[in-house]
Formats: sequence, C-alpha cells, structure tokens
Amino acid sequence: MLYVHSSNRYETLARRLLDQLGGTRDDVFASDQVVVPSAAMQRHLTLAMADAHGICANVEFVYLARWLWRQVARVVQGVAAESPFDPAALAWRVYAAFGDAAFVDAHPRLGGYLATAGADHVMRYELAVKTAALLEQYVTYRPDWLAKWQGASAPHPGPHPGREREQNPRQRDGLSSLPPGPGAGRGGDTAAADEAWQAALWRRIARELELQADNPLALLVRELERGGATRAREAGLPPAVHVFGLSAMPPLHLQALQALGRSMDVHVYALNPCREYWFDLVDLKQLSQLDAAGQAQAFDVGHRLLASWGKQTQSSLALLTGIGEGEGAQGAEEYQRAGSASLLARLQDSILDLQELEPASIDLAGGDRSIEVHVCHSLTRELEVLHDHLLGLFAADDSLEPSDILVVTPDLPGAAPLIEAVFGTMPPQRRIAYAITGLGRSTVNAPVRALLQLLALAASRCTATAVFGLLQQPVVARRFGFDDEGLLQVHDWIRESGIHWGLDQDHVAGLDLPAQAAHTLADGLERLYLGYALPGHVQEPFGGLQPSGGAEGSSAVALGAFWRFVQALQDLRGAMARARTGGDWVSWLHAAADQFISGAHGEIEDLLELHATLDQLGDAMLRGGLDEPVPSSVIRAALESAFEDPARGGVPTGRVTFAGMASLRNVPFKVICAIGLNDRAFPTADRPPEFDLMARAPRLGDRQRRTDQRTLFLDLVLAARRSLYLSYAGRSIHDNAPLPPSVLIAELLDVLVPAIAASGDSEAALKAAREHLVVAHPLQPFSPDAFSAADERVRSFDADLAQALREALTATPDAGGRAPRAGPGPGSGPPGEAGGEADEEEAAAPDAACFFTEPLAEPGPEWRTVPIARLVEFFRNPSQYLLRRRLNLDLGWDEAPLDDDEPFLPDVPSRSQLAQRLLPLLLEGTDLATARRLAQAGTELPGGVIGRAEMERELARLGRFAQAVRRASAGDVLPPHQASIELAVAGEPWAIQGAFADLRPAGAVRWRYDDERPNDVLAAWVHHLALCAQPHPDGEPVTRSVTRLGTRTYSALGAAEAREHLARLVALYRAGLARPLHFFPKSAWALLQEGERAARQKWTGGNSEFGGERDHAAYRLALRGVAEPLDGEFRESAATVFGHIPGDWLPHVSCGEQA
Repeated sequence: MLYVHSSNRYETLARRLLDQLGGTRDDVFASDQVVVPSAAMQRHLTLAMADAHGICANVEFVYLARWLWRQVARVVQGVAAESPFDPAALAWRVYAAFGDAAFVDAHPRLGGYLATAGADHVMRYELAVKTAALLEQYVTYRPDWLAKWQGASAPHPGPHPGREREQNPRQRDGLSSLPPGPGAGRGGDTAAADEAWQAALWRRIARELELQADNPLALLVRELERGGATRAREAGLPPAVHVFGLSAMPPLHLQALQALGRSMDVHVYALNPCREYWFDLVDLKQLSQLDAAGQAQAFDVGHRLLASWGKQTQSSLALLTGIGEGEGAQGAEEYQRAGSASLLARLQDSILDLQELEPASIDLAGGDRSIEVHVCHSLTRELEVLHDHLLGLFAADDSLEPSDILVVTPDLPGAAPLIEAVFGTMPPQRRIAYAITGLGRSTVNAPVRALLQLLALAASRCTATAVFGLLQQPVVARRFGFDDEGLLQVHDWIRESGIHWGLDQDHVAGLDLPAQAAHTLADGLERLYLGYALPGHVQEPFGGLQPSGGAEGSSAVALGAFWRFVQALQDLRGAMARARTGGDWVSWLHAAADQFISGAHGEIEDLLELHATLDQLGDAMLRGGLDEPVPSSVIRAALESAFEDPARGGVPTGRVTFAGMASLRNVPFKVICAIGLNDRAFPTADRPPEFDLMARAPRLGDRQRRTDQRTLFLDLVLAARRSLYLSYAGRSIHDNAPLPPSVLIAELLDVLVPAIAASGDSEAALKAAREHLVVAHPLQPFSPDAFSAADERVRSFDADLAQALREALTATPDAGGRAPRAGPGPGSGPPGEAGGEADEEEAAAPDAACFFTEPLAEPGPEWRTVPIARLVEFFRNPSQYLLRRRLNLDLGWDEAPLDDDEPFLPDVPSRSQLAQRLLPLLLEGTDLATARRLAQAGTELPGGVIGRAEMERELARLGRFAQAVRRASAGDVLPPHQASIELAVAGEPWAIQGAFADLRPAGAVRWRYDDERPNDVLAAWVHHLALCAQPHPDGEPVTRSVTRLGTRTYSALGAAEAREHLARLVALYRAGLARPLHFFPKSAWALLQEGERAARQKWTGGNSEFGGERDHAAYRLALRGVAEPLDGEFRESAATVFGHIPGDWLPHVSCGEQA
C-alpha cells in the first residue's frame, strides 16, 4: 500500500515516522528500511529515535537510488547487484570508448570535442566524466530516449530530443497550454549531431553490459505487475520502506515506488510548504508571458516567494499527488502554524496559507529581530559581525545552545580558513563552540592531502619550496623520522647547497631543457655528503663540487633521512612515467601511500579512508571494463575528483555548525544564518554542457541547478524556528561602492519591506522599514559605531578593542606618540562614507588596538651586563629585540625563504654569498686561479657563458676589494683585547663587555662586501666607542669600516667622551627594553643625511615595490596603534645614535668604477 504523509514541519513528519517504526511487525529481526536524502537527515533521525526509544538499532538508512536498485536485483533476473550506471564506473567505460579511433571518426561532432583535447588524456577523461554523468541522468529522467536509441541501429527517425516540444515543465498533467520555451527549435543541426554520437555511445555501452532495451526500473514495474505479491515474496522484498524528506524524486523513481506499493507498504513523508492547492502557481515572469499569449486566466501568482522559489518542490509534489490519487494512497496531512507573532513566523504562515503579505499588513514589534539582513565589506567582516551577533543571542537567551545554530554559505571551502581565523582565534571569554562539516577529504584528511601533494610534486619541476612543503607535512615527516629541529636543518641545507629545482640531471632533460645537474636535489645532496665526509677546515672543492652543510654527529641521521626521501621521490617519478592498468595503479598507489605516509594514532581512520577510496577507484575501473593502460595524469585527476567530495556530507555537530548550503537541507534549527549571499554567488548560473540534450528539452520533474537552489533557499527559510540571519558583502572593500546582494535577498526584501512599512506607498515609511531589516556595518571592527549604544545590532563584544578605543578617544599625546582620535579613522566609518585619500596602512594603524598598552617592567640586574653584539643587535631593530629578547616572541623574521629559480644573473645575495666564501681566502693570499676554481665549484653564480663572464668580473672586483682591506689592515695582529666598560645609567650600574680579536697597531678594521648601509655605520660606531672607552695599550683607537664603494674612518675619541656616548646609547637600550623605542636606523640615517622628507620616504617606502622600513613585521606589531612613529622621540634618538660620529669617508675609485 502507498501511504503519503504530508506536513509543512519536519518535526511532524519525524514523529509520524517514529510512530510507524514503533509499531508491531511480523519479523522482529528484519531491519527497518528508511530512505533519506542526506547524511545530515540520517544523523538527525538517528538521534531522534534514540531519544524516543532509548536506542536506535536495526534501522538501515539508505539513499533512494541505491535502495531501488537493490529491489531491481532481487526481482529482475540477470541484474547485477551493483548498478552499472554508477557515474564513477560509467566514466571509465566512456573513456575507453573515446579512445576508439574508429568510433570517434564515425562521429565528427564528438571528434571535434576530442580534437580539442588532442593528446591530453586528462581532457579526454574530463569529457568522459561529463558524458557519463549525463548518461546517468538519461537513465533516470529519459529512459524513453535510451529505449529508442537502443532499439535502433541509427538515431530514431522521429523528432530528436533537441526539438521536443516539452521545453516547459507545464506541458504535462493538464498544463500544456503554456507556450513552448525560448529554446524550442534552436540548434537543430548540432542537437541531431549530438544525439547521433550519444545514441551510438549508448548502444555500445548497452552491448558491453548486455542491457535490455527497457530501463531496469521499468522491468521491475513489469515484473511486479505480472507477479504481484507472490513475486514480491519470492524475491524477498522487505515488508515496508519509509521514504523520508526527499525534496525531489525523479518521475521514474516515483513510478517504481508506485509499483512497489502494490506489493509492500511504501510510506512517503513529504514536506509541503503550503496546505492549499498551489500546483497552478506561476511566477511573475511566467504570468507575463502567459498574459501576452492570452492564456493567463487559469493561472495565479498566489504567493510571490512560493511561486518564485518553490518550482522544484511544486513539480515533485504534483507528480507525487498525481500518483497518490491514482493509487488511492492513504496517509494524513498535518499542517501547523508557526505559533508566533514574529516576522519570520508571519512569513512562514503566509506561505502555508498561500496568502500574499499585503503592504502595511504587519505591525512589527520594535524588538522583532527574527529576520535580519546584514551588509558588510567582506566575508571576513561578515564572520566578525556574525560572531558578535551570536554572542548577543546567547546573552539574551540562556536556553539557546550552540547546537541550535546552523550557519550555511555557498562557498564553504573558500570560507573555511576565514571561519577558523575568526571563530578559532577568539579569547576564552568570547569563544563559541563551532565545527565545520562537509568539507572535501582533500581538505580535512591529512594523509589524503599528503598523497595528492606527493603525486602533484612528482609530476612537477620539483621546486625546493614544493619538496620541502611535502616533507613538512606531519604524516610525511613522521614516516622519514623528522622532528621540528630536523626539518629546520633540512631547510637550511637546501638553501646552503644551492638546491632550486629538479630531482637530477635526467629529470631536467625530461623537461626538454639542457641536461645539467646544477641546482638539483641530486647535486645538492652530493655537496651535503661532501660537507659531512670532509674535515671542516677543508676549503678545496672535491670532484668540482664545493662541500656544503657541514653535517656532523646526530645531524648526519637527518641527512640520511633526507637522502631516503629524495631517493623515494626519484623512484616515484620514474614509476609514474609509465602507463598502467587500473589494478596495477591501485596496487602501486597503496604502496606509495605506505612508503611516504605514516599516520599517528588519531589518523588511523583517515588512513583507512584513503586506502578505501583507492580500492573504490580500482573497483570503478574494473566495473567500467577498462583494460587499456592509463597515464598517471588521468589517475591524478580521478583521485582529486574522488577526494574533493566529503566522505559523509555535512552533519549536525552539537556545536554551531558551519556547512554548505545543501548539506543540512530541511533539518530544523532555532537559528539559521546564511552568509556570503552575494550577487551571483547564490543561486549560481546553470551552464550545462552544450551537448546536454535534456537542457534543450526539459520536462516536468527535471532537476535544474538554479531552480534547485531557489527551492533550497525556501527550505532554509522554512527550517528556521526563531530567527533567520542573512548577510552579504554589500560594500566594496576598496572604495565603499554599493554592491548588490543575491537576487533571493532582493526578492525577500521586496515582499517584507512593504509588508512591515507603516504606509505601504510612503517613501519614508519604506525607508524606515528597510532600515529595520537591513543593518549596515562599518568596514573595521574597531569603528566607534561598533561600541556605541545607538544600534545594538552593530554592537561589538570585543572588550580589548573597546578599551583601546576608549584610550584613543580620551588620552592626550604622550611620549610614545599615541594621539587621541576624535572619531573613526579613514575607512572605518559606516557604509556610504568614503575613506579619504590617506594611505591605507597609515590610516588603519592608529585605530587598531595598541599592542603595547603600557610599558613592561623595568629590566632587572641580569640585563645590565650588555655584550657589544647585543647592543648592536638592539639598535638594528629595537622593536624586534624587545619582542624576541623580552617577550620570547619570534615570528621567523630572519628566516630566508627558499628560492625556486636558479640564478640567471648575479644579484646582491649571490654576490654576498660568494664574497663570504672567497674573501677570507683572498685576504690570506689565495691566488686568482684557486679562487676561480672555488667559485666554479659553488652555486652562487649562473652557469653557461654568461655565468663564466660574470664570474670573471666578480673575481676582479673581489680581488680589488681584498687589496683595499689588506691596505687598511697593514701591520701585525695585536694580542686579543678584552673590554669591560662600567657605566652609571639612571642611577644603576651597567657594563658593556666585548672582545677585539683582530686589532692592528693602526686600529680596528671592519669590512663587508656591499654598499655601506646604516647598519654598517651603526655596528662600526658602537664597536668604535667601546674601543675608545677602553683602548688597546699597543694600538690606536681608530676604526676603519671598508665597504664595496669606500672606507669610513672613525677617528679617535677620548675615553671619557666615548663613555658618555655609550651611556646615552645604554639609556636608549634601557628604555627600549620596556617599550618600543622610536628608533629606526634606515630612517634615522636618512634624517641626518638628507632631512625629514628623506626620512619619511625611507620609512613609508614611497613608490618602492619593496616597501619601507615600517613594513618589517616587528615594527608593524610592536608599533600597532601608534599614530606617528616619526615623532620627537625619533628625532632625538636619531641624533643620539648617529649625530656625533667623527671621521671621514674615502671612496674606492678602483672598486667603485667596476662595481
């Protein structure tokens, strides 16, 4: 018997299902068959059953297509247990057909598609996947086409699908009076050609699978009609099945359920948003078309939103109702009103009663926030605003739990990192329990992610960044025995040994490039092994290679592990170069996963899921009848597609649940929030393949993406029980220009705004009504508007920002440069107010919360003995020193990134590396020939003719520079000199300590092969002051700093004067240990050399693509919230450090001309 249970409330249908499952049964051991549309509904029903009965057991949840095929296999003889129409298997069968040259040549239209792909097997596979998905749709929605195709040796002579007159879903069941759709009769030639190759392809597949002409479900219906209940008992059909909550069912599936209902109990639980007869509703666009044709008398809009959004549900329920009436179906209808006077409840009731909301028909309560639309500048701001909104809901309702809230978004993979950045970084007092569900396995499964990254790497240039990125994956590092320290060591080795890209010489040659090993992993490993094998003092190259790395002791274990990793990569790449059959590929992939991936205890399930998916791929290829070898690129594409889909779909999580739009469809929540509803983001454009014949001739019951997404939005509106929260990026983050929302939001507001307006036709009333529903938020979370009491809907719960803003608004300028702000800064105002022309970063920084709200405690006695090197380190970047030394905060500021490109022309870093290696030897008297051999053995300079020419020029420059250094260093080396200088600073005893190991009678010499920079002056000046404060008894207190373009000589100072200068520097050092010191060496040097304008240019970077000094991460963090860093303190500290340097500058004419 067929039973149809209808309601507008999910809870009512769930209760009816539980009542049915709780009744008596003939076989207590038989499992209950429950067909569900999603994993989310399965989880929800499972919990509901457990709550009602104490346990949920012996209930089998299954999807409709799979359940129906099981019944087909039971009833129809000769049918396989698994459907041959599974797109995963069918795609491989189509792929094989597309590789048949004779078949393709017989169909020029298909040949044109494949000619575009050429030798690209991935494009051929992608076309096969699309075609297989289309054929699977034909099996479900167009079985009559397939029967005609299979029954003819050529395309059937009647009108082909591209010219069917069923373009409009109203042309059936008494609705044929509508005019044909706009695509009727168009593209007939291409439609005929597309039908020809698709019909031939289907006949080929049918022969391979030995299919009968009729659809298997049609055979099921025929068998049941012939044998009745007796055949059903013989086949072992279950006594009952419960089909719950499916938003749409294909007509063929409904017909099969109809036939099954004559032999067993079939319960269909259908969500119907309207209790009135609404199957003749049309939207305004259709009504206008009908009116133009003089056929509008029999149709009505009824409720605009229901007519516009409910088309898919309308067509599905129309088919179900027709079948139910024909079968005399039993069941009950139970509809419930929302039971509230809120705007959301009134909207839901108006849809239930099929009553349009008339203008000025709703007297909205002032505190009614059941429906809100929030306008932000970006998805990040949407999430920040949402977080504050949820905190407000929890504060207002103690009964509300995180599990009562659902947040959906059209682009969950794109939003997931931002969700983590906003919700995952909140302090404990504002933290909300949340979970993201429904992401693809390539995102959430670490072993899967590593395997895909491994396969992509083996097919690439194998750049240094990509290789190290794979090795950094915890599951890979664990397999090869690397800990964090070992990974840092490998990172340094890759950089030091000159590895840029490529596995070895053969790999480079395989990319149609000249075969050379330089800068490859093999070359770098040879250098690293030489560095391990040879004594550390050996500078000579061995076998034409310069040793590198200097591995010794326990680090040799890491070097061996790195070699094993590279060797495994080489073997992997070689294996991937060969095409294999499907079974061989699966076996190989299992072995590759075991070789590279090691799961921790908590990742066992992820590893099992990876291997299960590999087995499913092999099974699909086997069922697809593919016996030809397949290249690795196709296997990669198939794996990426398989791993993109979530393993189970989105499910309720017991916390605030973030999911895709469709994951938890129809599952009720007290609060439903939809974010990211931008124009064109949802609903998305429906662009079927151009050879899709169904798109040319749609029928009643077809699923269309845009129509389905509109119905999905209707389901979301009806599933919300207390409030519906919508948000979109309605203002440009660049210029504050208005941006349109999703058309669904616009349609919703078109209905609600006039309904709640005091006067439906008054412009002022409509504006006030719109402002009640639409909330505009400022660009920045620290805007004063977010902390005012004017509108609680934009109020922020961030106490830190509130405190910072309060201080900024009330404080007076202090020595730290923090100035008061009379109002929001540029770009922080509400939408509609442009941000002005000030530099974006300068405008934003003062309004941000200060990182240092007050000075740290004064440094203790342990800080008062300062090595000279520490003092130099401090003045090179006082903010970084403060963060690193006093707060133990190190963000990797000094870590050099890996370079993926070998040197093509000598640059400053490569010249410096070469000079660092060769200059000490040249200063000791090494001849030019030896230096040339050492340079050739290194990796700093490019290869080839250009590299050799540049090497000769650079060696000449280095020789001249070495001569200049030797001239400045004339005389014998004096014994080492230890300096310990005691000072009194702020009434405290301080001491400067350091050692001078390379003094000459004429003084100290410092050198660096580069242009003179402020840090060179700074280091030389501090060392010079220490030398003058406590000079060597046998040497002059003079310092010479030799750089590439000249020599700066620091003349002697008296000991007292030097101590006075050092005391001033230590006073700055002492202050900088408690708060960020406003001293920036590059800007300070520019200030004293060229003036204020040059200093600001150096600080901001001006138009430089490299940015300014302020862009250093330490300054950006430590000075956050500082209005003007280049203040009086900056000028005073610049004068203190650089303002009293004695001596002169002498350019190196011979070096400078060649540099």
